[in-house]
Amino acid sequence: MWWSTVPMPSGLKSSQIHHNSALYPVLRIQMDTPSRPEPLYGKEGDVDKLSSATQLISLEVGASDASQSKPIITPIYHSSTYYTKKCKDFVSQVKDGYIYQRMVTPNFEELSMIISKIEHGVGTVDFPSGMGAIFNTLMCFLHPGDHIVVSAPVYSGTSFALRNLMPQFNIEVSYVDASRDVELYRSATKPNTKMYFAESICNPMMWYVDIEKLAVIGREQNVLTVVDGTFSTPINQTPLDYGIDMVMHSCTKYMGGHSDLLAGCTTVNNIDHYRKLKAWQTFTGVSQSAHNSVSLLRSLRTLHVRMKTHNENAMEVAKFLEKHPKVKKVYYLGLPSHPQHELASRTMKGLVE
Repeated sequence: MWWSTVPMPSGLKSSQIHHNSALYPVLRIQMDTPSRPEPLYGKEGDVDKLSSATQLISLEVGASDASQSKPIITPIYHSSTYYTKKCKDFVSQVKDGYIYQRMVTPNFEELSMIISKIEHGVGTVDFPSGMGAIFNTLMCFLHPGDHIVVSAPVYSGTSFALRNLMPQFNIEVSYVDASRDVELYRSATKPNTKMYFAESICNPMMWYVDIEKLAVIGREQNVLTVVDGTFSTPINQTPLDYGIDMVMHSCTKYMGGHSDLLAGCTTVNNIDHYRKLKAWQTFTGVSQSAHNSVSLLRSLRTLHVRMKTHNENAMEVAKFLEKHPKVKKVYYLGLPSHPQHELASRTMKGLVE
């Protein structure tokens, strides 16, 4: 396959990796590969068992720095190209190191590793924006003649891409009100349906899609399930734990948190999907910048604190508005009055108690 030779995600066992003389390491997954990756830090019972919040504030510097005196924060690797003295060194560097910023750098590697960790995924591909993550994930796994079923409403940028760009590639798009009935995905499925797409929390009305049932329908119909988790973040919800194939984010929003960066990411639970998407990103040139990668790493270390505060503040505002005589209706999943409050409480935390 054209995606069979791509940089490996962190966290795989050495026995799972086979290097050859091709441009990138080749991932060879054994038959007994676990469904979840090995712990990225320490042994079972060590950091891997800590909460997501604790992991975020105790993350080590990436393993790419082999020196004994490591900086507390990984430096920004601005270099576009990496130097070698001899051809034989270059061959080794292609297999195990860094050669060109568009492909992989220590900053990209560390960022992908951390997001994969908190999403409980096998691998993460980072993009320069949220729309970059959405559009390139769709284009990587959909082909001319394919059909995608989307739960409406969706973010306006996503809606524009679906309505105006997908037809240019002869990709058919159907819309369902999955927040009302997730089984509508099943009834909208056609022989050429290849993907189900949903925002787990619809922006801006906060309608909720039952991702657990969506994953079941996807498996039964042999259709990829993709969830945009921007609204919830991995602190409030981890869709891969409920059987979803891929989860994406506009990291510009909550995950970035400071309005000073653009970023997006897609995390997958299948190594073949990772290899294919990483190759797509590499050879279409939609790589994240080193500076934005480091800025996002900075933000992730406080994500749990910020989301906890967001959740608490939003609940207080929602309660206040719900009692206000001039407010007719408040749409907030955390309120027991929301018609999907109980449903969301099964697969969410923090936002919904």
